[in-house]
Amino acid sequence: MSYQNILVQQNDATVTIIINRPQVLNATTLELWNELHEAVLELKKDKRAKVVMLRGAGRAFSVGMDLKSEFNTFANSVEKIGWAIHGCCRDLMQIPQVVIGVVHGYCFGGSLELLLSCDHVLATDDAIFSLPEMKVGLPCMVEAALLVSAVGLFKAKEMCYFARNYDASQAEKMGLVNEVVKAEEMEKRLSQIVDELLVMDASALAVQKEIIYKWLTTDLEAAMQYSILAMKLCQGSPAQITAMKAFLERKKG
Repeated sequence: MSYQNILVQQNDATVTIIINRPQVLNATTLELWNELHEAVLELKKDKRAKVVMLRGAGRAFSVGMDLKSEFNTFANSVEKIGWAIHGCCRDLMQIPQVVIGVVHGYCFGGSLELLLSCDHVLATDDAIFSLPEMKVGLPCMVEAALLVSAVGLFKAKEMCYFARNYDASQAEKMGLVNEVVKAEEMEKRLSQIVDELLVMDASALAVQKEIIYKWLTTDLEAAMQYSILAMKLCQGSPAQITAMKAFLERKKG
């Protein structure tokens, strides 16, 4: 499938989605969010893919909403944009693949919300993170709701109220990213992380992702019940038995 604002590249069990508007630092539009959502929905049907990498072309991950191009219609389209962001991020959290957010340069506004919907985040040491909505008189919305789980209540309030910029080191300390590397080391480290995931059983990874989503979206008791049932379904499958035997053999050695 061809897109105007994103690129989708598949290599066996890995898929790379690239936000591709480098001329405007990957500023997002309603059209871009709809394309991104379409690509995510395609991944739901992809039986080969196990790992997805989400990246930005050029000098940034994304500076957030393209207010210049959307300014004249923004008042009438803000609700559509909100639902487009939410739909894309919600489904990104529910696809069976493990999604790695790969960040360099700016990661602002809606693109930070996109990042919060990933499963693992790797950033270069030049990355800058911000929710700048308050500077243009708007509240943070949609997947920014995940901030409290990611960084804690008071840090989430700080990010939303003050619209400050945070460098990669600060983002790592806050729990916004998993790991920070030098720009020249990014591809090597990313390859290592992908390789670690590719040896895992795809169905077990998918079930684990479902369980974590339940942890975020249901009450504790329901989430625990779901976790136990999900483990029961995985236990005894051919892939699980093979993995268990391999693990025990390594322990013997």
